[in-house]
Amino acid sequence: MKGLSALIGEFSAVVKNRKILISVIGVLFVPLLYGSMLLWAFWDPYGHVDKLPVAVVNEDKGAAMNGKKIAVGDELVENLNEEKKFDWEFVSKKEAKKGLQEQKYYMMIEIPKDFSQNAATLQKDHPKKADLVYTVNEGSNFVSAKIGDSAIEKIKEEIADNITKTYAETVFSDIKDVSKGLADASAGAGELHDGINSAKDGTEEIRDGIHSAKGGANELHNGINSAKSGVDQLSTGLSQTNKGAVDLETGIHSAKDGADAISAGMEQSLAGMNELNSKIPQLTDGSQKLRDGAGQLASSIEQWKQGAEQTQAGAVQVSTGLNEMIEKIDGIIAKTENQQQKAVLQSMKDNLVMLAAGNGKVQDGLGQLTTSASKIKEGAVGLSEGAGRLHEGQLALGEGMKRLIQGQEQLADGSKKLSSGLGELAVGSEKLQNATDQLAKGSNEVAAGMNKLSDGSGEMANGINKLSDGSDELATGMNKLSDGSDELASELSDGAKETSDVKANDDVYDMFAAPVHVKDIKINQVPNYGTGVAPYFLSLSLFVGGLVLSIVFPFYEPANVPKNGFSWFIGKFGVLALAGIIQALLVDGVLLIGLGMEVQSVPLFLLLSIFTSLTFMALIQMLVTPFGNPGRFIAIIILILQLSTSAGTFPLELIPDKLQPFHDWLPMSYSVAGFKAVISSGDFAFMWENAATLGVFFAVAVAGTIAYFSLQHKRQFAVMAEGESLTNV
Repeated sequence: MKGLSALIGEFSAVVKNRKILISVIGVLFVPLLYGSMLLWAFWDPYGHVDKLPVAVVNEDKGAAMNGKKIAVGDELVENLNEEKKFDWEFVSKKEAKKGLQEQKYYMMIEIPKDFSQNAATLQKDHPKKADLVYTVNEGSNFVSAKIGDSAIEKIKEEIADNITKTYAETVFSDIKDVSKGLADASAGAGELHDGINSAKDGTEEIRDGIHSAKGGANELHNGINSAKSGVDQLSTGLSQTNKGAVDLETGIHSAKDGADAISAGMEQSLAGMNELNSKIPQLTDGSQKLRDGAGQLASSIEQWKQGAEQTQAGAVQVSTGLNEMIEKIDGIIAKTENQQQKAVLQSMKDNLVMLAAGNGKVQDGLGQLTTSASKIKEGAVGLSEGAGRLHEGQLALGEGMKRLIQGQEQLADGSKKLSSGLGELAVGSEKLQNATDQLAKGSNEVAAGMNKLSDGSGEMANGINKLSDGSDELATGMNKLSDGSDELASELSDGAKETSDVKANDDVYDMFAAPVHVKDIKINQVPNYGTGVAPYFLSLSLFVGGLVLSIVFPFYEPANVPKNGFSWFIGKFGVLALAGIIQALLVDGVLLIGLGMEVQSVPLFLLLSIFTSLTFMALIQMLVTPFGNPGRFIAIIILILQLSTSAGTFPLELIPDKLQPFHDWLPMSYSVAGFKAVISSGDFAFMWENAATLGVFFAVAVAGTIAYFSLQHKRQFAVMAEGESLTNV
């Protein structure tokens, strides 16, 4: 009751003193005017940026890209007209600069003459970036400059997307061209495979002919050796005959035996020659097949070589196209800042590099194939010529064998006559001696010729054996070549199919130009700027309201003599509390009703506003009551520190490190955090946590003020009666 009487006395004193009453009533509206006016002025500034005048200067002359005229500057102007993000004014460069200096425009966007021309260099070895000149007068208004920075980045992104989309159309068009080149190369490889198969068939025929010639050559060599043996026996017999002719008279019977031996040898020699002569047509036929097969091989290999050269040329074209594509994609990677775009481009480049490497191996293999074809052709031509000469020699051998057989038959007939005419030999012994002498010489010559013929047939058999082995290797190589050419045609066909399956349409181009779409998800969304800064301005206005009240209302002098320090405190703080509550409700009413601010809980918002106001009043009372104006100065210092460290506008981490420690020791830090929770996030537990911290500040301030009043009461009012008016003293 003692505290209540002190409180009634304070209210009565305020009501009776009109100056104080009017001042107090006016102060009640200070937070309202201070907080609501600021919030009203900055409630939604970003929602009206379309009213900011911005000059746009388009001097772009256009350019040609991939045979198509482009005008990036005109497209940009058209997009700006459609979006209306700012109050665009399309003027000359001179007018724009003048308006910027006279603060008619907040910023200027200049599209240079070579804007499209530089954008069109994207496919060149050394592309140039398209410069978009952005001029802003930050001294005129820094916030508008920052808004302009965000807008220009968006414009830059849209232009980059359009240029990348145009380039994507070219890249996918080139991929289609590569696909056609691969298809043509596949067709050429198929023709090469057919030619190799044809050459392979000819090679197999040559191999069969050589194997046949090999058998005939061996039989020929054996027959010649048999004939050589007979000729050797004939030579021996003739030598014996010649000796018998000399000693004919003494050895007529020995001569007759020798004549019989000669007849037998002649018959054996004749039989060997007839056998050899029967084999000659087979050998001649084999050599003829060998010559025909070699000629066919040379013709087939020429077709094969031509197909290989055509395929190699196609592979070179494919390699050139792939390298150009790789260089183009390198250009895009160098200009693309978006990491996901770079990843897509790098993956495409890696696939093309692998394809180019494989194509290079194909190109090298075709080059070696062409060289090998030339060597094989030369060998085949030489083989055909050698087979022709062999065939001619075999024909001559056949004619010689016929003549030799005829002579041998005559010789055999003569030997028979010799045997039957031994009775007459005695008469013509002199003639016989001369004849046998000539016959012995002739047989020696025949023996020497047969030796040479035997050696030649042996060498021919060895050569044909080597040729047979070579034909086997050639046939094996042709089989491998056929398989390789078939695999080449298949791989080229698969490559052509894969590249032809590449999708190329506007959706693909858009995806290539802008592969990432940012999905903006907001938690505890704040609808406008005013709602975002309301915790800061509301706390500021309530603190300023309490500070101004300390000027018009006496925080120290009591209206009546207080009973004790506590009743003195109750009387003064009761007036301050009522004023603080009214100030809080007035500001809250304007925010909730006038500005339409939405909060998570209206009762909790009102409760926190009142408690914050009471805490600030208690703190200011504790400073002003004992110290007066110095206390107000301390309160102003505290206010300044709170403005910079309460994290009401910028995050705490962005302020200087030396100021950050003040954040935890000032009440506005906790009122701002509590208001953010009850207005936007709905984290009421966090709100109560910050309200409890404000309660600590409140309790300390109240305790300090009560202690001071109690001390002063003992010193000043110990002898005065309770309730006595100070005006009567």
